[in-house]
Amino acid sequence: FMPGTRKLATLAASVFGLGALVLVGCVLDAGAQPAQAATNVSCYRTVLVQRVINGYPYWTYFPAASNTTCILGNGNQGSAVKAVQEAMNLSANGSQGLKVDGIWGTKTTSAMANVQSRVGARPVDGVYGPVTRDKMYWLWRYGLVA
Repeated sequence: FMPGTRKLATLAASVFGLGALVLVGCVLDAGAQPAQAATNVSCYRTVLVQRVINGYPYWTYFPAASNTTCILGNGNQGSAVKAVQEAMNLSANGSQGLKVDGIWGTKTTSAMANVQSRVGARPVDGVYGPVTRDKMYWLWRYGLVA
């Protein structure tokens, strides 16, 4: 998924699957602000986020600036956009068919609005921000990161 990582094992579960090995989750942040909040800055990198689930380490990458409260929209490029594009395909149960190319253009904006509608993120504006982040599904991988 990201350069410089080594996975001992990668497990993925269906977005809507149930059971002990459901590894798709979303981050909860009760203090999230709308995506258009003036205090938010553009995401320009990714950060490794690790969780322990049932005693085992799982990890994923979140878009970030100085923290994970940042926005992405038309014209952004880079690893943060790639992370969101992958998560959008997952959040829509693969139906987006979005090319993970790291470029936020009109197709990514349209896909984001579709995902926001599907997961109940408001506003449905095609802009990635804290509210959308908290509602989206993310692929949590099992194993060590090099």
